[in-house]
Amino acid sequence: MSELETYSARIPVLLLEPDAWRFRGMATVLEESGRISVIGDYDFARILTVERPPDDLNPRVCLLAHRLIIEYGLSVIPHVNDLFADVGILVHGEHDSLGVAAEVLAAGAKGFFDLSAPIGYLPTAVKVVSQGKMWGPREAVAMMAQRVVERSSTEERPGDGRSLSEDDLLLLRYLHDGLSNKEMASRLHVAEVTIKTRMGRLYRKFGVNTRVQLLAAAIRERYVI
Repeated sequence: MSELETYSARIPVLLLEPDAWRFRGMATVLEESGRISVIGDYDFARILTVERPPDDLNPRVCLLAHRLIIEYGLSVIPHVNDLFADVGILVHGEHDSLGVAAEVLAAGAKGFFDLSAPIGYLPTAVKVVSQGKMWGPREAVAMMAQRVVERSSTEERPGDGRSLSEDDLLLLRYLHDGLSNKEMASRLHVAEVTIKTRMGRLYRKFGVNTRVQLLAAAIRERYVI
């Protein structure tokens, strides 16, 4: 494999970080891992204000600074999801609070990387998110799910009377086990697009928009334990 082919096989990562020194440091760690290429430039404001995705960018993972969420609001997460198809958002920041991680997961991010942890773990976190899996404390996922349960406890269940097939229940169990769409497809011997279609149907049945919200609803209604 040529050097050019090796570079193109790397995971393309869009790094949105307002601090120039931190941007350079994180970019260096990612590039030197040999598995990741940082795409785009330092102009994070360009991404957060456009309505259509730039033609020159097609990231698999977006590393999004929590500082930008504080400044622009949690709506930044669905905005980035809308811009780039199938992108996994990994929020990064200096927080040891499980509540912060739970908040960004509930908003649609795939994970939270605490920058107080060894920076050498960052390429691994990016790789995990690029595979459609979650990165972060399991306690944060549980906390997020519990919050959704508590918010919904006094509301009418959107799924009352819904009919779930055996395939639906199996996908929910796989979701609970942390499997990506690709891993589900491999186990069921079907195309990944088939899993995406089935997951979309589950979203509509439960009235949710993200995998984390679907998991929370399934836990709340005891489809998975």
